[in-house]
Amino acid sequence: MNAQSFQKNAAIDVGYVYFNSNFFKIGGKYFFDKSFSSIGLSSNIGCLSKKTIVIPELTYTYYITDENRSTFDSYHFIFTQFSLSPKTVTPKVGWSFATFFEVAAGYGIQLDNSEYYVPKGLRVDVSVVIPLYLKIF
Repeated sequence: MNAQSFQKNAAIDVGYVYFNSNFFKIGGKYFFDKSFSSIGLSSNIGCLSKKTIVIPELTYTYYITDENRSTFDSYHFIFTQFSLSPKTVTPKVGWSFATFFEVAAGYGIQLDNSEYYVPKGLRVDVSVVIPLYLKIF
């Protein structure tokens, strides 16, 4: 894989996460050719009790698609997502518009017994995915 090939499939992922607190999410995403999936690495950054908390997260996304869709429908995807962090495992489902705008919801399962932050329960993500390589024509 060369640098240009990587750049065509890579993107910056920026968004908002609600998970028992408010977080700003920033990271990177890599889209696999022909498999309708991506892998991402991001940081969820929030402020709890006047302290900044940063939670790294690894995410795998599978975009559900049908080859017989119309052109309009080919921009809308339902996806399943699995996120893993040092604090939680979170399965999610969501909706994506052209893999540029994504909304997902899921349920986090706590992995550690932290008293400072309890990351379990409902989770909602809203993201904008900005490609590193954009070919207009």
